[in-house]
Amino acid sequence: MVGFIVTLAMFGMLLMMAVSAPLAGTSSRALVRVRRR
Repeated sequence: MVGFIVTLAMFGMLLMMAVSAPLAGTSSRALVRVRRR
């Protein structure tokens, strides 16, 4: 049972990283554009 929870947590972390990667890239680009202005 504990192993299942650990695997689920790791899968969730990987999923969050995969989803937040493009979002962070777009947000960082927007911040860079605003800072340059």
